Amino acid sequence: ATAEGLVTVSSTAAIEAAAWGVPVIALDEFGVAPELINLVFEGSGLLRPSADVVARRLAHPDAGWLSDNYFHDPSDDTWIRAAQDLVERRARGELPPRDVPRIVGGRAHEAWDRRQALGRNDRSAGGRLAGVVGTPIRAVLGTVRRLRGRLSGSAS
Repeated sequence: ATAEGLVTVSSTAAIEAAAWGVPVIALDEFGVAPELINLVFEGSGLLRPSADVVARRLAHPDAGWLSDNYFHDPSDDTWIRAAQDLVERRARGELPPRDVPRIVGGRAHEAWDRRQALGRNDRSAGGRLAGVVGTPIRAVLGTVRRLRGRLSGSAS
């Protein structure tokens, strides 16, 4: 909270600094790209060249960017009380049990989920098979669901 400022290429520390009201420079010297994990700073007013570091031209984020990225006064946090209320109601037995959907597909479904989460980094045979077999099946199922939706919509 007493820092003069923070300089980074890309860091969650910059977001924390902005939340504390500490001025920030997110260097744009290397570009702005997904691989640099700095796209979040687009439109923030924090992306600046190294000359601004030398000149100590630190910045506070643009108000619109702050709003778009859920920065707000802690007194506006209504979700905390709402979550506490739900926990208390659950403890008193006032909330019905949640239906947990049955997972079908066993190991094939697990391989599909792993493949979806890891993408090309899933080098397992099961993951490759899930990608090769599951992708077209999922496309067909999606098409069938859309057609059913259109047919049921036109029947009304």
